[in-house]
Amino acid sequence: MLLRGSKALLTLLEREGVEVIFGYPGGSTIQIYDDLLDSKIHHVLVRHEQCAAHMADGFARATGRPGVCLATSGPGSTNLVTGVATAYADSSPMLVLTGQCALLTRESFFATMVLSWWQLSLSVWVSINLISVLLPISISPKHWKATTRRQ
Repeated sequence: MLLRGSKALLTLLEREGVEVIFGYPGGSTIQIYDDLLDSKIHHVLVRHEQCAAHMADGFARATGRPGVCLATSGPGSTNLVTGVATAYADSSPMLVLTGQCALLTRESFFATMVLSWWQLSLSVWVSINLISVLLPISISPKHWKATTRRQ
């Protein structure tokens, strides 16, 4: 079964038990937001991306489950840094989803090489191309490092 990448991502998150995502929409994540309308996952719209990271951190601390936050590319993803750093320093489990431009050029509007600086500050990072993927896909909880606290 061929699905749009955003639908496959949400299906995967539902399978892993994600019930809430904190985020702020933007151009590179708009397909995810379109598919959230038909998802079982509850979205909490924040007023700033930094709030999404702090709310996901608070959710993780309160429930013991990974907090999930979502932001768009460029400044949207950089605004997550303080909340993610706080969660990392305090060993709160967190899954951070950001958009990324397909091709970065000098003409790219608000483009940032997100992976190049996130990989410096996180223990695990994965790049996923959300054009289309085939199901079944899964992330086993024992392999999803976001569910474990830093040792």
